[in-house]
Amino acid sequence: MNSLFPDKMPAWIKPTIVLLFVISWIPLAMVAQRRATPTPQPRMSLIPDMDKQEKYTAQSSNPLFKDGRAMRPLVAGTVAYGQAHDDTWLYRGIRGGQWATDFPIKPTESMMLRGQRQFNIYCSPCHGLGGFGNGMVAVHADALMEGTWTPPANLHDKLVMGRPVGHIFNTITNGIRNMPPYGPQISVEDRWAIVLYVRALQRSQAGSINDVNDPSEKGRLQAERMSQVKTQPPAGTATGQAEGGVSNSGQPSPSTTEGAQPTSPQASNVHKGSGLASTRASLAKAEKLHLEMARKIAELRQSRIELCKMIEDSTARIEAKRSELWNLKLALRSNPGDKQLQAKRSEIAKELDALVKEKESKLAKINSDLDASEKADSTFLKQTEHSKEIADSNGGRR
Repeated sequence: MNSLFPDKMPAWIKPTIVLLFVISWIPLAMVAQRRATPTPQPRMSLIPDMDKQEKYTAQSSNPLFKDGRAMRPLVAGTVAYGQAHDDTWLYRGIRGGQWATDFPIKPTESMMLRGQRQFNIYCSPCHGLGGFGNGMVAVHADALMEGTWTPPANLHDKLVMGRPVGHIFNTITNGIRNMPPYGPQISVEDRWAIVLYVRALQRSQAGSINDVNDPSEKGRLQAERMSQVKTQPPAGTATGQAEGGVSNSGQPSPSTTEGAQPTSPQASNVHKGSGLASTRASLAKAEKLHLEMARKIAELRQSRIELCKMIEDSTARIEAKRSELWNLKLALRSNPGDKQLQAKRSEIAKELDALVKEKESKLAKINSDLDASEKADSTFLKQTEHSKEIADSNGGRR
């Protein structure tokens, strides 16, 4: 038994095990070295599959041809399947060497609805759903006031409305200024559908009674408009006196009581002159209000610019303080009992809190200025409409 199972392990067993363990790592080391070292020779492939094929790959050489290239140049005039695009009217918006003024596809209601859907997807983020250039992206970029943003065009401007449909199609396809090209994203048919919908948006803001085809409806609208004009008191009439010599209280005015003489042509001209003078005074007052409101809007915008710059400065100081506070925390981990570091950390933390509160107050001020600016813009527009109504009620005379 002792001869078969000796009490002690032979001395050569342990070195042999260690040697075998070390030798087992040699193949792994060779594989790792082979993978990490660049070499012109192909790597060993135990299972080649289709790694090596008798073919010419891209950018390889071929002695069969005179220029030694395996890749051959395209034959002149070669066009990829489905990309001939030889119809310049359809694919480029050009007809007879000029921008097309009509559609290559017959406009239909379904086409316009398709254009509305694609417009809302691709165009409305900048141009807005109504095409006034007030989309969410434009409003946000204007609020940032970074100075690098080019506002999107108002599709109802005379310049845009005067452009042919081919020009608008080309703008969608290839982009303009900062607007990227949408040709790769939107099909040709959908681009023309968007152009049709843009024309519909423009038409919706430039309609008149003459556009009504139904004679009865057109007559009703004209009668309604005339009645509104007749019921409107003439300019220069006192607030307590209505047309026809009857006061608002229902009593006859002194000028039309019994025994009064008929108004002469000279008196009528005097009344017309006074009405014109009143209109001019109203317009002058409106223009003065316009200038004051424009000055206020400019001051609000300048204030927003200055506040944005101050916020950028506050943000930089906050980041610097946070970095300094972080470095102090790391230093305190090495020296937790250092009183000076602890006091400095508390001081910087207070300064950081003050900077954060200051930034929040400036942001609140910007939001307040934005609300005030929106109200000022709304008031400005109302005053503009009021001035137009005054001018229209007097035949546009000033």
